[in-house]
Formats: sequence, C-alpha cells, structure tokens
Amino acid sequence: MSRFDIGLAALRSGLTRFGRYLRRGTAAYGVLLIALLLTVIAWYYVRQTVEVQNRARFEESTQATQEALERRTKAYLDAMFGARGLFYASNTVTQEDWSDYVKGIEPASRFEGLQALGYAQRVDPEDRESFMRKSRDEGLSGMRPDLNPGGERSAYFPLTYIGPLDEANQSMLDYDFYAEGVHREPMDLARDSGEPRATRIVYVLNEAHPDSVANLALRRGFVVYLPIYQEGEPLGSVGERRRALRGFIVGSFVSDELLEGIFKGSFDPAIDSEVYDGNSTASSPLLYDRNGIRRAEKKGTEFLFTKESRIEVAGREWSLYFATLQAFEEGAESNLPPFVLASGFGMSLLIFGITLLVVRSRSRAERYSEDLEVANKELESFYYSVEQELGTARSIQHALLPKDLPKLDGWKIAYHYQPAREVGGDFYDFLPLDEGRVGLVIGDVSGKGIAAALVMANTQSVLRAVARRDNIAPGRVLAEANEVLYAYIPAGTFVTCFYGVLDPESGRLVYANAGHDPPYMQRGGNAQELRARGMPLGLMPGMPYEEKEADLAAGDDLLFYSDGLVEAHDPEGEMFGFPRLRDLIMAQSAGNGEELVDFLLAELTRFTGEDSEQEDDITLVTLERSKTGMRDRKTPFQQDATNSDGYRRVLTDFTLPSEPGNERQAMEKVAEAVTELGLSEQRLERLKTAVAEATMNAMEHGNRYDPGVPVKIQVWLLKERLVVRIIDRGSGPLPSLTAKGPDLQAKLGGAQTARGWGLFLIESMVDEVRISGNPDHHTIELIMRLEVGKDAS
Repeated sequence: MSRFDIGLAALRSGLTRFGRYLRRGTAAYGVLLIALLLTVIAWYYVRQTVEVQNRARFEESTQATQEALERRTKAYLDAMFGARGLFYASNTVTQEDWSDYVKGIEPASRFEGLQALGYAQRVDPEDRESFMRKSRDEGLSGMRPDLNPGGERSAYFPLTYIGPLDEANQSMLDYDFYAEGVHREPMDLARDSGEPRATRIVYVLNEAHPDSVANLALRRGFVVYLPIYQEGEPLGSVGERRRALRGFIVGSFVSDELLEGIFKGSFDPAIDSEVYDGNSTASSPLLYDRNGIRRAEKKGTEFLFTKESRIEVAGREWSLYFATLQAFEEGAESNLPPFVLASGFGMSLLIFGITLLVVRSRSRAERYSEDLEVANKELESFYYSVEQELGTARSIQHALLPKDLPKLDGWKIAYHYQPAREVGGDFYDFLPLDEGRVGLVIGDVSGKGIAAALVMANTQSVLRAVARRDNIAPGRVLAEANEVLYAYIPAGTFVTCFYGVLDPESGRLVYANAGHDPPYMQRGGNAQELRARGMPLGLMPGMPYEEKEADLAAGDDLLFYSDGLVEAHDPEGEMFGFPRLRDLIMAQSAGNGEELVDFLLAELTRFTGEDSEQEDDITLVTLERSKTGMRDRKTPFQQDATNSDGYRRVLTDFTLPSEPGNERQAMEKVAEAVTELGLSEQRLERLKTAVAEATMNAMEHGNRYDPGVPVKIQVWLLKERLVVRIIDRGSGPLPSLTAKGPDLQAKLGGAQTARGWGLFLIESMVDEVRISGNPDHHTIELIMRLEVGKDAS
C-alpha cells in the first residue's frame, strides 16, 4: 500500500471519528448555542435597562427642575397679584402701606432675585405739572426722564412706590420706564391683555458687591408689569382697558439670583442647565448658565443625554437646555452588563461541559411556589339605634327580595336569609328570562345596616334592568352594572355579585362572578367551586368579567352563600372557613337542598356558640336538579340534550381493539372523517392529539388493554360544533374534571409517577371536555366549536 493510500485511509478514519463525536455531542452543542444566545440577550437587556434607568434619572431631574422653575416664577407673580390686591381692597395706598406689604412678603429670604417691587402710577399730560410739584415737595427729583429727549407722551408712569427702600431702589423713585422702548412694549401688552408681561433681558440697578468701590451696580435681569385698572370700569375690550388703566405693579428681578435659588437646591449637580430668553437656544440671549459654559452650542454626541424645553413666564417664552456632565456619565457607567456577559459565557461553558458528560440526562425543571391567598379583612360592624329608620329600610329591603320561588320542572330551590342587623347588604334574586331560562343572582354589599341596604336596593334594580334587556350574557350584565354603580354608589363602597343564567331543560349554567365567594357544586360526594374572575362592582370602571359554563346533571346540587357564613368566628377567634364548608357539603351529599341549608346552619351555631352575636349577613340558596331513574348521568351531548334544534349528522362510527398503538388508527380515521369541514392545520393537529390521548386512556384505564374489549368512537357534526365521543367498557370512578393540571413539582421530584398528563393535555387541545358514565362504561366527549368564516358548518 502506497503512502498516499495510507494517508487517505487515516483521513477517512479521522473524519469518521469526528462525525461520531459530533453526533453524540449534538445536544451538548445545541445547549451551548442556546446558552450563548441567552447570554447575549441577557447582556443586551441589562445594558438597555441600565440606559433606561439613567435616562429616567435624567428625565425626572430635568422635569423636576422645570416644575420648580414654573412654581418659583408663579409664586413671584402671585406676590405681584397680592400687591395689586392692596389697591383693589383700599381707596388709598400710602408708601407706608406699600413698605409694610413688601416687608411682609420677606423678599430677601422667600423671593430671592426680587430686586424691587413697585407701583408705577399713571399720570396724564394735564396732571404732569401737579405731580412734579408734589414730588419736589416730598424731596424727590421729579419725573425722569423729562420731556427731552422723549418729547410729549400720551401718558406717564413714574415709579410712585417701591420697596425694599435701599439706595438702589430709592434712586428709581419717580423714574418713568415707559419712555424706554424695551419697557414700553411689555407695558402696552400688559395694559391691553390684562395679564402680566415681562421684558426681554435688561439691566437691573441694585446694590454693588461689598468689595466694589461703587455703591450701585447693573446686573442682568428682567422686569414684569402687571396692570391695575380703575374699579367699576368696564374691561371687556382693549379700548375699555386702555381708558380704565390706573397704573402698573412693577417687579424687577435679577435673573442670576432668582434662578440660582432653584438650581443650587434641588437640581442634580451632574446635569448642566442653561436658560435662554426666547424660543431658541441657538439664537436667543443667555439668561442664566449654571457653570458659565454654554453647552447648547455644542449639539451632537458629546453628551450622554440632552434636552430642550420651553416655559412661559409672564407672557414671554424661555428656553431651557439640559446636558449631562462628566460626573453623570461616570455615575451612569455600570459593571453589570460586562459582568452578565462574562458570567454568562462562563456558565454556558459549564453547562456545555456537564451536558457533554450526561447527554441523555433530563434537566430538572424549576420549582414554582404558589402564592398564599390573602385573607379577607373583617367587615366593620355599625350599629344604628333609630328604630323607625331601621323598620322603614327593612320593609323596603324585604319588598325587593323575591316573594315567590320560581317553579321549575325537575328542580328544587331552597333558601335562607338572615341579616346581621334588621337590614343588611346581602341579596338574592331569581329573574325570569326568555326561552324559559332563569337568572340567578346572589350578592353582598360592603358594610352592614341602612347604608348597605340602600346600595343593595340600587344594585338589585340595576341588575334586573340590565339582565332583562336584549338577552345579554352574564359577563356583559355585570360589566354594564359595574359602570352604573361606579358612577352612583358612595366612594369606597363595592358590591360582590354572582350572576348565572340557567337553562332548566339542558341543565346548562352560564355564569360570571364579580368578586363574590364562588358557589359549590355537589356531585357524587364531591364539592367543586365554580370560579370566574372579576372585580367587585363599583370599584373601578371598564372592568371585564370572565364567563364560564357548568352542566348540572341529575342529582347535582349548587350552594350559593355569602361571606357571613365562612367568615364567622368561634369564641377562640378561629374562622369557620372554606375548607370546613367544603367538608360539610361533602358530608351531607346524600340529603336534598333544604336539608343541606338546615345542616349548615346547625353546624354554624355549634361552631360559634348559641349566645354569640352574628357578625355579618348570612344568605344561603340551594339549587338542586332532581334525580332520575336512569343509571347513566346524561350530558348535553347525549341525544336530544345536546341538540335542541334537531340537527345532527354522523360523520363516522367505528370500533377498535384495545391494543397499544391503535390510538394512531383512531386519530387518522377521525382526521379523515372531518376532512370536509376544512379545519385549519393547527386545529386539526390539536383535534388529532386530543383523540389519540383520549383513546389511549380509554384502552388503558377503561378496557385494561384487553383486545377482546373494543373502544367505540363516534364523530358527530352538530349545527355549530364538532363532537367526538370515545366510549370504553370500564368500571370504577369517573376521571376528575377539576381543570387542575398535574402536580409538576411532585412528578419531577419522584413523589408521583410520570403519568397523569393525558386529561390535562386533552383539555388544552379542544374547546370543551365532558365525561359521563356508569358502572358499565365511561364516555368522554371532545367538543370543538366551528369558527364562522374559517370552518365549514
């Protein structure tokens, strides 16, 4: 053999070994790939979360600053409005009155940046000379600027009063700012609109810094003018406001001091802030800069976050610009994303190594713990002593409760109503509906006494009106009643209510529940809760209410009750409770409804003691379907009970020996029989899965895999439903239809076998599952509703 042949054989051998290695490690490499993918996703998610948190911090800080600025400027304007109130409250205001007001608002401590608060009096040209003589008599220099260079004006507005009376402010007395265009424009706008108006950036005269050689200094700021009108004059038009103008309240502000008080106290020091006098940070003059560096001119990616916003101050728009500083960006950095990435890669490699060693080992599932139910709070007891009110309310309440029980062939109804006081919040009702159906209502109003009885009366009236309109479903009845009650009952009051619609002929009960204690259905010695999700009525608007259905067979008994039963306490404080109630119902399974009511009341008295005071209203209603002579428990899909309209077509009817693997034949035959229905691929696969599981259960548990005992399968097409019936010849108790899935935790822990998934899977595949039977056979019915426009009917 040549060297070439030897090398080729070695290469082939190596490739073969490598291929076997890859096949054995496929699962491990698949786990590694998934783990790495999850690591990258987790890293990306954590990184995004960190960024969102930093963005939220930035947005919250800037929003808080803007709101603080708006509150601050509004407070300053409120001080000016308060000053205007002096003139409207008094015929004459003196300099002493003005000084007292300014001193009272404490501008130095409460209004930082308020340099001066003054009053500019309107002086018409004919009154100018007398005003100047008065000013000279008071030792003032007279109106300034005089006629020159401004020339004659239509009106003059010299500062008559001002405060605080420091040197800078005193020097402005009798000065007429109306002569300057930068002030005239906002003064005219304020006069014509009746609202305060601010100037653009001006220089405000104030006291010089103690280290300065000068006494006075000019600092950047703005002035706000608030008009004062003559009392009793019409102000409906601009012309009327001009004629009625009396003067202006003048507020002079130093922008640095005003804004610094906001930004230094509550603002994040890692965020720079700039305020511009105008609607654009690019073209408007700078009014305030926190650190002296204009960052609005450096737009781009230099900063982590930036934001621009606008506010209105006395009719003038200011632009706010915020940008993060280096300190913010350093604080925003997080080691969590790289840590997640590194730890994820490490964990992925670890999992890969373990999986590679035990390729076919099963992963243990995470354990889930169920949340404990929150205990109901005890209802407060309110006692009323006015006998006349109690008697009247009791008469109204008793008149609203049903006087006669409905007479239903094949049904027995029993009830007991016992209020905690003369009147209570519990109620029940029977509503006659069309087509022989009956509406069943039981409810409880929060609280007790007259208030609860009045709410109960309103609730019962609303439910009666809504339920009898347009044949609407129980869920919609509760939803509409909730909207009405939310609008009219007192705040904090709510109503729990169970409402169901019973078809006495078929035994079908369609129900919804608004937070009421779920009724119990007693069947074959077992007690099952009829649960449906829904919020109590009157708490929140727009609430949905889940609808469910139950089928009452012969001998089934329903117990409706209020929380006055289960929340009763014995002398030691122990609650009667739901478990005790359920055990008592099962213990009394042989009796009828009246016997069950008497039995429960006797047990309650024994539990609480004969001399104990009743804590809450107690209402009990039982609905019992009379037993028949038939051995089998009928379901709505057996003969006429299912198909009241008489339409039923048999698509197929066949039997199979009870042998392992024959479930596949059952699945394929059913699929072939329903071909004409045009089911979607997904719905067909779900139906096949349910048929296979149900057939296998019938062969294994019913017929014990005895080939001589066949399984019978029927496929029916009703008007709007497809029914598959699987019948075995087994005996023993019926499978439970409590809709509880397998105990995943117990099975994975080895406490239960790996079986028991069948019924759980079947119920997930079709719309409804019904089980019936007797000592000779079991029948399971798989029901799939046909979708209009998608499936044939």
